[in-house]
Formats: sequence, C-alpha cells, structure tokens
Amino acid sequence: MDRLDAMQLYVAVVDAHSFARAAEVLGQPRSTVSRVVKELEAWLGAQLLQRTTRKLSVTAEGRRYYEECKRLLAEMAAMEASFPGRSAQPAGRFKVGMPQSLARHCILPRIGEFLQQYPDLELILCSSDNVEDII
Repeated sequence: MDRLDAMQLYVAVVDAHSFARAAEVLGQPRSTVSRVVKELEAWLGAQLLQRTTRKLSVTAEGRRYYEECKRLLAEMAAMEASFPGRSAQPAGRFKVGMPQSLARHCILPRIGEFLQQYPDLELILCSSDNVEDII
C-alpha cells in the first residue's frame, strides 16, 4: 500500500461522505477504495470510519488522522509548487460543488482527460442538489 495514495484516498472518502462518491470522483472502483481504507485502518491499528448500511461517519481517531493528512498533503503541495519547474501548470487542491446532474452528464465524462492534462491538480467534486451557503 502506498501510504501517500492511501492518505489522498482517505481524505477523498471523508470529503465525499461516501465510498461510492469518492470512487466516482477518483475514477476508481468502489471495491478498491474500500479495500485501501481497510488496509489503512489495519496498518494504523485504528478504526477511522464507522460504517453502517445507511451512513458513513468519521471516528475521533479518523478525524485526527484526516486533519493530519490534509495538513501534510497541503505542505507537500506547497513544497512542490515552490520549485520553478513545477509552477508551469496548475497544481494543488481544487474543490468544486455542483448539482448532481451537471456532474453526472457534463463533468464526469470528461474528468479523466482533464486530470491527465493537469496531473498535479487534486480535484474534489462534491455533487448535491441541495442549495448550500458557500460563504
């Protein structure tokens, strides 16, 4: 298990509040996302997520690990961006919220090509038909 990839995947699961949505955003099978999180929990010796048939919630240890992962990933992105050769393309975390129909019909069919064009961009898509206050 590549721990850096596992950390990024775990952050995506927590941000999406769902294995299925994280898998969709990451372009990976749901079974892979679930397996990597289980391997991560086994490696850490801690339960990060509480799973039920209806809900996914983050445990106290999972919240602490999530915050540390976000901090480390942000530091790594900032460090990499500080090198002149790395600033030619957009890089870092880009979080976008949109209606589910827009995500499903317009964004997801093109996301693979977009991420190939901008490999240093970490894209987090949050799709919901709920109206949210972004301020």
